[in-house]
Amino acid sequence: MRLTVKIDPTRVWALRTARGYTQKELARAAGLSQAGVQRMETRGDLRYAAVDVRRLAQAIGVALQDLGVSDEDARLVEQAEAAVVDAERPPGHANAASAGQVAEEARLRADLARLTARCAALEKALRDLITRCEAHGARSTWARVETSIRHARAALGAEEPAPPAGGDDG
Repeated sequence: MRLTVKIDPTRVWALRTARGYTQKELARAAGLSQAGVQRMETRGDLRYAAVDVRRLAQAIGVALQDLGVSDEDARLVEQAEAAVVDAERPPGHANAASAGQVAEEARLRADLARLTARCAALEKALRDLITRCEAHGARSTWARVETSIRHARAALGAEEPAPPAGGDDG
């Protein structure tokens, strides 16, 4: 039997657009079809395979609950994932997972998913920066590049670095 969960389509749309993804980009990042992402953004009456919703959450870099998955369904998904992790260990393995270890592994997987999503967002911002620089050609100045970097950093929620302390080293 496949584990399915309900999601909030408006949250999926809001998170996708806030991260600057198109449906096609998000689908590629999550390993889903564009039609699947579109359905998740528009059909709140359906239940979706938990594995697909997990991949979507990881691609966006959020927890399942941020997509509107109930706490109970999120707990069931985590238990199912923990059972899979435990089942993959050899019988009698010295590192058999305790409940705390399973929870820690789930937390680390979620952290990794968030970092992966941030890296994807950074990569997208850098691609956009390169495209803008190429569009400006020879007219592009360092000031424009610095402004673009600041915009990319702001889009990623990174702290703005302090400006350089002057033009010379002496």
